Amino acid sequence: MNSGAITDMVGNDALGIAKNSNQWAFEIIVLTTDIVWAGADDNYINDSEKDATALSGKVTGIGTLTITKIEFFEGSNTVGTAITSGLPAVAADGTWALAHSAMPSELADGKTYTAVVTLSDGTNSAISTSTAVTYDTINPTPITTNPWTLSDTPAGQSAFKAGDVISLTLTMSETLKLNNTTGSKVVIAGKDFVLDKTASTTAGDKKLVFKYSVQAGDSIAATDFDIDNPTSDITLNNITDVAGNAPVFTADRVVLTKLEYIEKIGSGNNPFEGIDVGHRSKPTLADIDGDGDLDLVVGENNGTLKYYQNTGTTSNPAYEAKTGDSNPFNGIDVGYSSSPILVDIDGDGDLDLVVGESGGTLKYYQNTGTTSNPAYEAKTGGSNPFNSIDVGDYSKLTLADIDGDGDLDLVVGGYNGTLKYYQNTGSASNPTYEAKTGGSNPFNSIDVGNYSKPTLADIDGDGDLDLVVGKSDGILKYYQNTGTTSNPAYEAKTGDSNPFDGIDVGDYSSPTLADIDGDGDLDLVVGKADGTLKYYYNQQPSSVDGQAPTPTATNSWTLSNIPAGQSAFKAGDVISLTLTMSETLKLNNTTGSKVVIAGKDFVLDKTASTTAGDKKLVFKYSVQTGDSIAATDFDIDNPTRDITLNNITDVAGNAPVFTADRVVLTKTKLEYIEKTGLGNNPFEGIDVGNVSVPTLADIDGDGDLDLVVGEANGALKYYQNTGTTSNPAYEAKTGDSNPFNSIDVGKFSAPTLADIDGDGDLDLVVGEVNGALKYYQNTGTTSNPAYEAKTGGDNPFDGIDVGYSAKPALADIDGDGDLDLVVGEGNGTLKYYQNTGTTSSPAYEVKTGDSNPFNGIGVGYYPTLTLADIDGDGDLDLVVGEDDGTLKYYQNTGTTSNPAYEVKTGGDNPFDGIDVGLNSAPVLADIDGDGDLDLVTGENNGTLKYYYNQQPSSVDGQVPTFTEKTSDTNVLGEPSNLVIEFSENIKTNGGIVEIWNSAEKVATISITNANISDTTLTLNPSSLTSGVYYIKMASGVITDTSGNDFAGIDNTSGKTWAFAYNFYIGTDNADTITGSAGDDTINGGAGNDTIKWRCRQ
Repeated sequence: MNSGAITDMVGNDALGIAKNSNQWAFEIIVLTTDIVWAGADDNYINDSEKDATALSGKVTGIGTLTITKIEFFEGSNTVGTAITSGLPAVAADGTWALAHSAMPSELADGKTYTAVVTLSDGTNSAISTSTAVTYDTINPTPITTNPWTLSDTPAGQSAFKAGDVISLTLTMSETLKLNNTTGSKVVIAGKDFVLDKTASTTAGDKKLVFKYSVQAGDSIAATDFDIDNPTSDITLNNITDVAGNAPVFTADRVVLTKLEYIEKIGSGNNPFEGIDVGHRSKPTLADIDGDGDLDLVVGENNGTLKYYQNTGTTSNPAYEAKTGDSNPFNGIDVGYSSSPILVDIDGDGDLDLVVGESGGTLKYYQNTGTTSNPAYEAKTGGSNPFNSIDVGDYSKLTLADIDGDGDLDLVVGGYNGTLKYYQNTGSASNPTYEAKTGGSNPFNSIDVGNYSKPTLADIDGDGDLDLVVGKSDGILKYYQNTGTTSNPAYEAKTGDSNPFDGIDVGDYSSPTLADIDGDGDLDLVVGKADGTLKYYYNQQPSSVDGQAPTPTATNSWTLSNIPAGQSAFKAGDVISLTLTMSETLKLNNTTGSKVVIAGKDFVLDKTASTTAGDKKLVFKYSVQTGDSIAATDFDIDNPTRDITLNNITDVAGNAPVFTADRVVLTKTKLEYIEKTGLGNNPFEGIDVGNVSVPTLADIDGDGDLDLVVGEANGALKYYQNTGTTSNPAYEAKTGDSNPFNSIDVGKFSAPTLADIDGDGDLDLVVGEVNGALKYYQNTGTTSNPAYEAKTGGDNPFDGIDVGYSAKPALADIDGDGDLDLVVGEGNGTLKYYQNTGTTSSPAYEVKTGDSNPFNGIGVGYYPTLTLADIDGDGDLDLVVGEDDGTLKYYQNTGTTSNPAYEVKTGGDNPFDGIDVGLNSAPVLADIDGDGDLDLVTGENNGTLKYYYNQQPSSVDGQVPTFTEKTSDTNVLGEPSNLVIEFSENIKTNGGIVEIWNSAEKVATISITNANISDTTLTLNPSSLTSGVYYIKMASGVITDTSGNDFAGIDNTSGKTWAFAYNFYIGTDNADTITGSAGDDTINGGAGNDTIKWRCRQ
């Protein structure tokens, strides 16, 4: 120190101090040590580190240093006893260590400690304090309640669909550290829910968020939405608590989803927010105004009813209070504590009202209005089916079909907390309620304490009615129906087994269940003591449905049938095309949805689709004039391109998927489709006893087909068609009304009808059990036949004997214009007898070997055959029934005069799959008047099967036209037929043609299909005289075979068919007859006539 640096108070300088003069000296002793907790580099001791915990350090100081004491503190409190013996020595390099065994046993989990070490150099001492270290030896585990939460199924979906991302959140018991978490996942139903580190961090420091993106084709049922074994199915890499402890799971299965009712609050979530009826609200929901959504009626403590009209939609309701005349319940007052329910009591299709009240009785108000404009009229005494019911106090009712008999039974809660049961022993429209007690009351053992308010619904989705009961303390009791729909048994469910567990509205819970949000499940609305309403939406157990709806594997597309009597869809017809998908569909705004076929838009009919079934889509097209779609073009060329489905999904939200494969909508080959039941099968109810063998022909000459049936006892039954050609009705005729009444061939009669003698009427040939053929000549007329047995030389079939069970058929086999004979015999072969005679005098010669075109055909036993043009190529094909009940088909691959029969099987046999059991006996005829051949088959049990001919569908919107004629060019000679030519084949359902001269109508001709041949209509105006005439015909008298109306003929419309008759017929007197220009036909008649004519140059 320099002199003068220090002075006294008056300023005298002090002498300085020289360096190294020892005039003033001192010594500094530094004693310190660092303290390291083994394993606590992160200031934590975890479970894996606790058994190796020790202290160590390195001292700093001069001289010989020793550790004289080590102490542990939790805050300011000493832990255990200070260590003063057995202390660690300080090594030459200053290091020391306290072994784990010397550590205090009192160090415990969850505590934070410091270690204090005292050092001494023999003279001086000092203390050093460690960094605080926390003991955390407990592994993180899932929290006790609701550790796992699954993201909600998106609104409007019943399941997670393809493309949805499912989040699964795990909440652990303590804060977590997430390092490199790659590979962390949870396996559910074989799907990897992968840890999302960012989402986990965002969710909270105790949460882990796992995600899975649903793939097309995925499927996880609600019952499989679980973690089967968490110890094996959960992988967490580098995830610990802050101390480094890894999470620990038990092996117990974790159920991740269940049915829950979740409260919705606030005006945007609870549509009932703001509704307050004052005290003890008791709600019910029903469609009061007939607009298809649910309106609200609330009973209140003062006995009246509040009405809130739903002015929103089925899925987004908005409730508006209606008062005065706008409230159809205005004026109803049951006194005190009204508890309403709306159901159809009288079976008239509208909603009636039943109200419980404080006195324990039930008031009934019949809806005398309509479904959309109800009017409620109080019914009392005998007019009130609930008149005698009194449960004591505070009746609160529900009505449902408890016993499964189709009518509404009654369950009533009351003040004492029990439930009374009244079975409807009447009907759905005239109920009678009978109290059931003891074992006859399925609710007998239920007692919820006070003020029981029941409601019934299918809560668990098993198809029967479960029970939910509100009570005075504001909670809900749930009783699962463990019985059946007709014999219920109610079992109380509590805790997690009660989906209403945890719901508590305070006091006087009054529940009702209805689909509030339009998602197809039952939500919960609960009235409460303060007069407001709580809303709980139904959170269904989660599931995954990533499987897109696809067309069903078989018969996915069906086309409506061509109308009866038509060969194709005609102009004005509406064609329906129905698609059946693999699962239930949801149809939202489907505008623009269509299927394109041959350039025509078949537009989705949403209403028809809904009516058809929840898996069906119905597309429709109205055929326009001029349309034409061939059967071969009735297809969807490329479904992925030609099908447009807007806002149509399965209930999970998956859009339908189609392949690009062409879809053929109508077979290119005909099919025979069975028709059954009255109204479909005109032969329904006909039963001849055993072994029916039918044949069809016009027996009474009225233009339609009558029925004759052979039977096992050898007689013939006759059924007259009292209907029409297109809608036949068969009426059995017996005695003298049956022209076949006296015929009996012994056993197993097999009839066929044809004109054997060429006289224009139908004769009868009958096969019999002994193999011969009986012949009965029609000696009557076409409309009044009389059958006379012919034998010997008068029977052209005399001498024919096929051995056993002859079944004949007559047709022109060799194309020579007369009828040949083919006979099935009992051993399964077919005999052929060629007619070497004429049409009026047949002679039958047996042909064998190659001369028999049926040679080699064997069909088993007892063949019954019919011949017709099945494939539309103009020659006769063969259909044979046999003893096993099936039908064989042999296509004629030859010609009309030289047939060759080739068996067709499988898809080439249009009768494939038809099996009537035993002894099929086919006959082919046009039963429905549509111009093609339908099938009627006899069978062993004596009844008749009917199969209509389903031709490949086509569209013909082309209307027929005609070839116009004028009287200048259409000049006819002597009275002759008028032949009108059309542009295509035609038919008629009856009508008239008028013939006019220039002034008036001169003739009317009725026409039938007998007047028509393919494209021509032939008329016989026999009463006309020479002159010029016009034809008039109304629209629709003639149609094409598809049914398109011919527009008609009328000379005033510019469409003319006129003709001139140039012929002259004299009288029996002397006549002078002069021809005119043109060709004349002149008939002088009797008497002396002078005839003048003009010669052509």
